[in-house]
Amino acid sequence: MSASPTPSPTPSPTPATYRIATDSIITTFAGGGTVGATTDADPYGIGDGGAPAAANAARPGNVVVAPDGSVYFTESGTGRANPLPLVREVSGGVIRTFAGGGTSLATDSPVPPRQAGKLSSAIAITPGGDLIVRDSRGPATNGAIQAIAGATGNRYGKALVAGSLVALYIPTAAPSPIPGHLAAAPGGDLYVSDATSKVVWKLDQTGAFSVVAGNGATATATGSAAGDGGPAASASLGSVSRLSVDPGGNLFLSETGNPTRVRMLCLQSGTHFGIEMVAGNLYPVAGRGTFNAAGAADVGDLGHASNLAGDALEATFRNHTAIAFDPAGNAFVLDTGNARIRRIDRKTRVITTVAGRGVTTSTSAPLGDGGPAGQATFNNPVGLAFLPDGRLLVADDVNNRVRVIGPVP
Repeated sequence: MSASPTPSPTPSPTPATYRIATDSIITTFAGGGTVGATTDADPYGIGDGGAPAAANAARPGNVVVAPDGSVYFTESGTGRANPLPLVREVSGGVIRTFAGGGTSLATDSPVPPRQAGKLSSAIAITPGGDLIVRDSRGPATNGAIQAIAGATGNRYGKALVAGSLVALYIPTAAPSPIPGHLAAAPGGDLYVSDATSKVVWKLDQTGAFSVVAGNGATATATGSAAGDGGPAASASLGSVSRLSVDPGGNLFLSETGNPTRVRMLCLQSGTHFGIEMVAGNLYPVAGRGTFNAAGAADVGDLGHASNLAGDALEATFRNHTAIAFDPAGNAFVLDTGNARIRRIDRKTRVITTVAGRGVTTSTSAPLGDGGPAGQATFNNPVGLAFLPDGRLLVADDVNNRVRVIGPVP
């Protein structure tokens, strides 16, 4: 890996419609903060068929946005009398249950999505509109990859039927892939982290798996010892807490534990985050590897004592998860344990907090809705995705709602 330049303290501009900053306004997009009570009229007690912000949500997890602007988010159901995991859809200003609530495990035969049972928080959306979900079938609690097809056709080695759920892959036992987290590439291929070994797989359109990152060993250091700057498939990995793909198709690994950081599998050679990269190699782009203490005020943002220049490679994280990207490729990292959303400039690699003041609050306390995002609080935020109009969605898990941050000029 070539030497990395010292980052400039002045972030490069983002398209105006996507400028998410501390003065952006945060509100609730879906979920009113309660899990809901079961009634005869609404068997799940969650407000299907109504306005999203008036509905209930029980521990929302991952959130994705389809090409047509429809929003899908997972719910674990924790706290409900009948805690079935669900996938909810928000489209045309109305919320409904899209998948889950049934008892069926993965099957090779197409079934209605509402028959699905044991859904996890791992979901992804493809450019063609296929919603990819994972259930709990397989060894231990690891599960099958399933698709709710956006259109009828042959993909991933399967015959998909529009609107129906079908299994793309049902695990048997290691060393076959045991699916963990999911992400979709621009061409429709799927990336799958392995729940039992330190590798990341690619599932292509023919249904074949191949390893794209990880040699199976656990990373215990940074630098060349972990394969930084070298072929991704030869690198050792930390615990992969989420997979994300940027507009150029590059794959990002949120790695937690020791070391804790973000690494990028470069698929387009060039300069990214101030680093000259070669396609096929794995590079750290954020995190110096340490896991900061809970409630830390200094997390290595621009101007913090530990990192005055704001170089993302010198920042610290605490159980970071999802990463979302604006059209310019700037990365927004959900620093879950620090209750913050942090922006990493694509050109300068400068890191700043754009939402969250690092304080965790419960649903009974003021969350900062209606005010600036920089003063908001979160409780285990775990999902992040941009809407087509530039608003940023945040799945605020323990606060039982999906929140939205509006762009500013």
